[in-house]
Amino acid sequence: GGGQRRLSVSTVGRILREGKCTDLYLDLGSNIGVQPRKLYQPECYPGASSSFQKVFPEEVLAAKSVCTIGFEPNTNHAARLQAVQRHLTQLGATVHFVTKAAVGGDDQANVSFYTDRAYARHEWGGGIEEYTLTPKRGVQRKVKSGFVVEVVSLSSLLREIREYGRINRLMMKVDIEGSEYMALSKAVINRELCSAATNLTMIVMEEHPTTLRANKPPPQFFDSLLWMVRLTEGCNVESKVADDETYMNDAPFNASMPKCNLNLSS
Repeated sequence: GGGQRRLSVSTVGRILREGKCTDLYLDLGSNIGVQPRKLYQPECYPGASSSFQKVFPEEVLAAKSVCTIGFEPNTNHAARLQAVQRHLTQLGATVHFVTKAAVGGDDQANVSFYTDRAYARHEWGGGIEEYTLTPKRGVQRKVKSGFVVEVVSLSSLLREIREYGRINRLMMKVDIEGSEYMALSKAVINRELCSAATNLTMIVMEEHPTTLRANKPPPQFFDSLLWMVRLTEGCNVESKVADDETYMNDAPFNASMPKCNLNLSS
């Protein structure tokens, strides 16, 4: 709607313009920032499964024309994400993490962030939905973390990219702990899902149906959604329901490959 442009959304436009980006990786739910490192430094992650090569040809990656914008609401990860941003920027890549911001269905300010308290796994189930599925105890209520975050709608984000107008290939990792249903549904209804990139849009999804207490999504929800998009917008959206959890704790220290080691002191 009207009113002032959201801070995080206008940040996205500025990053794209300053980076002269022609290809974009949107990392929605960055956690500790491992995926962007895999994108720019695949040699540091042997054996990792990744869809990056499918979307971004080698020469595009070599030319560093792929920009990355990540969103991560968990403030516990902010310092590390800053270190990853510095590290990859020094390698010549355009990388920016928007912290204290989540992606969802609607633009909202001051939304409670919930933690799953799985600190050994970097609170991987933390998010703005109140419930989570735990391997041992089934569906559990999460705990309020005590801080609030901004929620940016996926539609606003895609609109900003479309208005920038120069993105050829877009890859989106959507790992947003249950907010994906509303975020993608509204983007489809607003006819925004296809419009951001001219050539190819690829969505790599992780689904979290158990986080929703009411209005459970039907099976094959995303297949149906993307079928509708192809039918109505006639665009080239590829999707893959997969989550690459290799190197969840990032690559171990490697004395023989200094470029792979992250300097965590600013």
